[in-house]
Amino acid sequence: MSSPLFKAPPVYALTLSRRKQAATAGLNFPTEQPAPLFFNQLRLLGQRAETTIFKATAGVNTHKGTIFSLGILTGTVATLKGRQLPVTQLNVQRVVKEMLANLLATDLDGLKHGQQLTAGERQYLAYGQTGIRGEAASGFPTVFKYGLPTWRANWGMNQNDRQLTTFLKIATIFLASVMEGDNDHGTKD
Repeated sequence: MSSPLFKAPPVYALTLSRRKQAATAGLNFPTEQPAPLFFNQLRLLGQRAETTIFKATAGVNTHKGTIFSLGILTGTVATLKGRQLPVTQLNVQRVVKEMLANLLATDLDGLKHGQQLTAGERQYLAYGQTGIRGEAASGFPTVFKYGLPTWRANWGMNQNDRQLTTFLKIATIFLASVMEGDNDHGTKD
Protein backbone atom coordinates (compact mmCIF):
# COMPACT_ATOMS: atom_id res chain seq x y z
CA MET A 1 0.00 0.00 0.00
CA SER A 2 2.40 2.67 -1.14
CA SER A 3 -0.22 4.88 -2.76
CA PRO A 4 -0.36 8.38 -1.26
CA LEU A 5 -4.12 7.92 -0.88
CA PHE A 6 -3.49 5.38 1.86
CA LYS A 7 -1.11 7.72 3.64
CA ALA A 8 -3.58 10.63 3.76
CA PRO A 9 -4.61 11.90 7.18
CA PRO A 10 -8.00 10.51 8.15
CA VAL A 11 -10.57 12.89 6.74
CA TYR A 12 -12.50 12.74 9.99
CA ALA A 13 -9.57 14.12 11.99
CA LEU A 14 -8.88 16.79 9.40
CA THR A 15 -12.48 17.85 9.03
CA LEU A 16 -13.00 17.80 12.81
CA SER A 17 -10.18 20.32 13.24
CA ARG A 18 -11.57 22.55 10.48
CA ARG A 19 -15.14 22.17 11.77
CA LYS A 20 -14.01 23.41 15.18
CA GLN A 21 -12.48 26.42 13.47
CA ALA A 22 -15.64 26.95 11.42
CA ALA A 23 -17.77 26.70 14.57
CA THR A 24 -15.60 29.24 16.38
CA ALA A 25 -15.80 31.59 13.39
CA GLY A 26 -19.60 31.18 13.28
CA LEU A 27 -20.06 31.82 16.99
CA ASN A 28 -18.00 35.00 16.71
CA PHE A 29 -19.17 36.35 13.35
CA PRO A 30 -20.54 39.89 13.86
CA THR A 31 -24.29 40.14 13.29
CA GLU A 32 -23.95 43.38 11.36
CA GLN A 33 -21.55 41.90 8.78
CA PRO A 34 -22.92 40.63 5.43
CA ALA A 35 -23.30 36.86 5.33
CA PRO A 36 -21.10 36.43 2.20
CA LEU A 37 -18.14 37.75 4.22
CA PHE A 38 -18.60 34.85 6.61
CA PHE A 39 -18.48 32.43 3.69
CA ASN A 40 -15.15 34.01 2.69
CA GLN A 41 -13.81 33.17 6.16
CA LEU A 42 -15.07 29.59 5.87
CA ARG A 43 -13.61 29.25 2.41
CA LEU A 44 -10.14 30.18 3.68
CA LEU A 45 -10.40 27.49 6.37
CA GLY A 46 -11.50 24.98 3.74
CA GLN A 47 -8.65 25.91 1.42
CA ARG A 48 -6.17 25.23 4.22
CA ALA A 49 -7.72 21.79 4.71
CA GLU A 50 -7.56 21.13 0.97
CA THR A 51 -3.88 22.04 0.94
CA THR A 52 -3.22 19.50 3.68
CA ILE A 53 -5.13 16.78 1.83
CA PHE A 54 -3.47 17.56 -1.50
CA LYS A 55 -0.03 17.29 0.11
CA ALA A 56 -0.93 13.93 1.63
CA THR A 57 -2.49 12.55 -1.57
CA ALA A 58 -0.04 13.93 -4.13
CA GLY A 59 -2.65 16.30 -5.51
CA VAL A 60 -5.61 13.91 -5.67
CA ASN A 61 -8.95 15.48 -4.72
CA THR A 62 -10.32 13.01 -2.19
CA HIS A 63 -12.56 15.13 0.07
CA LYS A 64 -12.90 18.64 -1.35
CA GLY A 65 -16.72 18.58 -1.53
CA THR A 66 -16.96 17.16 1.99
CA ILE A 67 -14.72 19.86 3.42
CA PHE A 68 -16.73 22.52 1.57
CA SER A 69 -20.13 21.23 2.71
CA LEU A 70 -19.21 20.45 6.32
CA GLY A 71 -17.53 23.82 6.73
CA ILE A 72 -20.59 25.67 5.48
CA LEU A 73 -23.06 23.67 7.55
CA THR A 74 -20.96 23.76 10.72
CA GLY A 75 -20.39 27.50 10.39
CA THR A 76 -24.09 28.05 9.75
CA VAL A 77 -25.20 26.13 12.84
CA ALA A 78 -22.64 27.98 14.96
CA THR A 79 -23.81 31.32 13.57
CA LEU A 80 -27.39 30.50 14.55
CA LYS A 81 -26.24 29.45 18.02
CA GLY A 82 -24.14 32.59 18.39
CA ARG A 83 -27.15 34.73 17.48
CA GLN A 84 -29.34 32.65 19.81
CA LEU A 85 -31.62 31.59 16.96
CA PRO A 86 -33.20 28.15 16.77
CA VAL A 87 -31.27 25.61 14.72
CA THR A 88 -34.05 24.51 12.38
CA GLN A 89 -33.94 23.29 8.82
CA LEU A 90 -35.50 26.55 7.62
CA ASN A 91 -33.00 28.71 9.51
CA VAL A 92 -30.04 26.64 8.34
CA GLN A 93 -31.17 26.82 4.73
CA ARG A 94 -31.88 30.57 5.00
CA VAL A 95 -28.42 31.36 6.39
CA VAL A 96 -26.68 29.10 3.86
CA LYS A 97 -28.51 30.81 0.99
CA GLU A 98 -27.61 34.25 2.39
CA MET A 99 -23.94 33.27 2.72
CA LEU A 100 -23.77 31.82 -0.78
CA ALA A 101 -25.96 34.35 -2.59
CA ASN A 102 -23.13 35.29 -4.97
CA LEU A 103 -21.30 31.96 -5.11
CA LEU A 104 -22.34 30.77 -8.57
CA ALA A 105 -21.72 34.13 -10.20
CA THR A 106 -18.41 34.57 -8.39
CA ASP A 107 -17.10 31.07 -9.02
CA LEU A 108 -18.60 30.06 -12.36
CA ASP A 109 -19.34 33.13 -14.47
CA GLY A 110 -16.45 33.93 -16.75
CA LEU A 111 -14.84 30.48 -16.70
CA LYS A 112 -13.07 29.57 -19.91
CA HIS A 113 -11.61 26.39 -21.31
CA GLY A 114 -7.84 26.43 -21.11
CA GLN A 115 -7.70 27.84 -17.58
CA GLN A 116 -6.58 25.60 -14.74
CA LEU A 117 -9.98 24.33 -13.62
CA THR A 118 -11.32 22.06 -10.92
CA ALA A 119 -13.34 18.99 -11.88
CA GLY A 120 -16.53 20.86 -10.94
CA GLU A 121 -15.60 23.83 -13.11
CA ARG A 122 -14.85 21.55 -16.07
CA GLN A 123 -18.25 19.86 -15.62
CA TYR A 124 -19.92 23.26 -15.50
CA LEU A 125 -18.33 24.30 -18.80
CA ALA A 126 -19.01 20.96 -20.48
CA TYR A 127 -22.48 20.15 -19.17
CA GLY A 128 -23.82 23.17 -17.31
CA GLN A 129 -23.77 21.31 -13.98
CA THR A 130 -23.20 23.58 -10.98
CA GLY A 131 -22.48 20.54 -8.78
CA ILE A 132 -21.88 21.01 -5.07
CA ARG A 133 -21.77 24.80 -5.50
CA GLY A 134 -25.31 24.76 -6.90
CA GLU A 135 -26.54 22.37 -4.22
CA ALA A 136 -25.03 24.53 -1.48
CA ALA A 137 -26.22 27.85 -2.96
CA SER A 138 -29.75 26.39 -3.01
CA GLY A 139 -29.53 25.52 0.70
CA PHE A 140 -28.68 21.82 0.25
CA PRO A 141 -32.21 20.84 -0.86
CA THR A 142 -31.26 17.26 -1.75
CA VAL A 143 -29.72 16.71 1.67
CA PHE A 144 -32.72 18.10 3.54
CA LYS A 145 -35.45 16.65 1.32
CA TYR A 146 -33.99 13.18 0.82
CA GLY A 147 -30.85 12.61 2.90
CA LEU A 148 -32.12 13.62 6.31
CA PRO A 149 -35.41 11.67 6.02
CA THR A 150 -33.46 8.59 4.88
CA TRP A 151 -31.06 9.00 7.81
CA ARG A 152 -33.97 9.24 10.24
CA ALA A 153 -35.86 6.32 8.68
CA ASN A 154 -32.87 3.99 9.16
CA TRP A 155 -32.19 4.70 12.81
CA GLY A 156 -31.87 0.99 13.65
CA MET A 157 -29.02 0.34 11.21
CA ASN A 158 -25.39 0.32 12.27
CA GLN A 159 -23.62 3.63 11.62
CA ASN A 160 -21.79 2.49 8.48
CA ASP A 161 -24.89 1.03 6.80
CA ARG A 162 -26.95 4.06 7.76
CA GLN A 163 -24.40 6.45 6.26
CA LEU A 164 -24.07 4.37 3.12
CA THR A 165 -27.84 4.10 2.67
CA THR A 166 -28.22 7.85 3.09
CA PHE A 167 -25.37 8.61 0.71
CA LEU A 168 -26.82 6.26 -1.92
CA LYS A 169 -30.22 7.92 -1.63
CA ILE A 170 -28.71 11.36 -2.14
CA ALA A 171 -26.55 10.15 -5.02
CA THR A 172 -29.51 8.43 -6.69
CA ILE A 173 -31.73 11.51 -6.44
CA PHE A 174 -28.99 13.85 -7.61
CA LEU A 175 -28.07 11.64 -10.55
CA ALA A 176 -31.71 11.29 -11.59
CA SER A 177 -32.19 15.06 -11.46
CA VAL A 178 -29.05 15.67 -13.51
CA MET A 179 -30.12 13.14 -16.14
CA GLU A 180 -33.53 14.81 -16.33
CA GLY A 181 -31.95 18.27 -16.59
CA ASP A 182 -33.67 19.44 -13.40
CA ASN A 183 -32.44 23.01 -12.82
CA ASP A 184 -33.23 22.80 -9.11
CA HIS A 185 -30.50 20.22 -8.52
CA GLY A 186 -27.23 21.53 -9.82
CA THR A 187 -27.67 22.66 -13.40
CA LYS A 188 -27.47 26.17 -14.79
CA ASP A 189 -30.54 27.70 -16.41
